[in-house]
Amino acid sequence: MDSTRLEYIDIAKGIGIILVVIGHTTNGVVCQWIYSFHMPLFLLISGFLFDIKKYPVGIKFVKKRTHQILVPCIIFTALFLIADIFFFDTSNIKLMQFNLPGALWFLPVLYLVEIIFYYITKWIKSIILQRLVILLFFPLVGYFTMRLHILNSFSISSVFPAIVFYGIGNFYSKEINNISNKYNNLYLALFLLLVPLVYVFILKSSINLSYNDIPDPVFLSYIIAIIGSLGLLLISTRIQWLFAKRMLTFLGANTLIIMGIHQLFLDFSTQFLKPVIVSHLLYKLSEQLIIWGCLFICITLINRYARWMIGKQ
Repeated sequence: MDSTRLEYIDIAKGIGIILVVIGHTTNGVVCQWIYSFHMPLFLLISGFLFDIKKYPVGIKFVKKRTHQILVPCIIFTALFLIADIFFFDTSNIKLMQFNLPGALWFLPVLYLVEIIFYYITKWIKSIILQRLVILLFFPLVGYFTMRLHILNSFSISSVFPAIVFYGIGNFYSKEINNISNKYNNLYLALFLLLVPLVYVFILKSSINLSYNDIPDPVFLSYIIAIIGSLGLLLISTRIQWLFAKRMLTFLGANTLIIMGIHQLFLDFSTQFLKPVIVSHLLYKLSEQLIIWGCLFICITLINRYARWMIGKQ
């Protein structure tokens, strides 16, 4: 995996995490457009970067992912609990009996996806059978759990559609890389990003992966998510301005922190800032400044003094 490949992937993650924050601070068509592909993008990238050859021993892989994903999830959840006790309505704590706060639902889902995918690809030697299980069996199970409204607590049912995007990223990593580097045309990228926008305009709905909510026709929703993800990857290869590349790469390298705690700063803004700012536009601008300002401070402090919080020594 060369440095160019990693650079545009980190840029894509940086753009993606910006969309995550915007998606949690807006609504309407813009929000639906973002939701149509932003979390599938992270799963596709995670699958893209996974190489089973690096992990010949399954238990070591599980321990590493536990340290890298579950431990940060527990720590960030504890921060939300402390904040709720001291600053917010403690009724939010009751909601945590069924769902994790903010975007933290994604971390245990990603953890389960990676473990399941690892053992499927390790135990099933046939590539064709691997792809049938990941790309056919899991979408069907996801569809029925969605329709029957089961396994919804802590977004467990979201594992089924999530592993599809992860599998596509892994199975077709070479094709994705070739498309991103060979067809890095700005107009094509914008067209691919426009397709999900047209889709949500027509459907008046979008994917909400945290609830395994994938609108009918389900197959088309999967395709739209992949198209949007490819569009953003193509855009990432077109970022040439040095400051933008550095900033987006920095954000892409710190998506875990941003995903883990941005909702906390959003909650603080809603609780303490919104009541005193009458202008909606001024509030939204102030909200973004506060969220991103606090995130940059936290990223700096955690990376310098508390890397254990994000599963690093």
